[in-house]
Amino acid sequence: MKKIILIAVGLCIFYSCNTQQLEEKLMQTEAKLTETEQDLLASNNLNAVQYDLLKMYEETRENLVFTYGENYTIRVDKTKDGKLRFVAWKQPKNNFDLPDILSFNAEVIKPKTRGVTKYQFVQDSLTYAVEVIPIRKDRTRKQVFLEIFDRSKAKFYSKLNDMPSMD
Repeated sequence: MKKIILIAVGLCIFYSCNTQQLEEKLMQTEAKLTETEQDLLASNNLNAVQYDLLKMYEETRENLVFTYGENYTIRVDKTKDGKLRFVAWKQPKNNFDLPDILSFNAEVIKPKTRGVTKYQFVQDSLTYAVEVIPIRKDRTRKQVFLEIFDRSKAKFYSKLNDMPSMD
């Protein structure tokens, strides 16, 4: 009887050691799986961002303004369905990131000054106005200004640097 009890105790100790080792291996495997899952989710999120950007650029018929300044990078596009689209990235982001501001609520203002075009977009309580003024001596270059209004009160004004059209 003592032999049976000793064998039973020995088997219990043996299996508890094996169980503990198996549990440790299982925990390590779970940690690796969790890490792999997070990597895949991050990769899928990046792919979703890239897809959204690609879709946005595919919808573009014509790029009207592409400019940058100390605070913003800005695009004004005409989409394939004829809408005007205002897209802005706050610095240091650029046009390869998802935009911070996206608006289709647009109005084009053609002042009496020859060649000047002003695009106004409303997003929430803010109005974004992008004014494009051609330089008389060189028709390919433009001066671009950004004004941001909060309920008709000027909030921001900046001269921007014109970039060549991406089309």
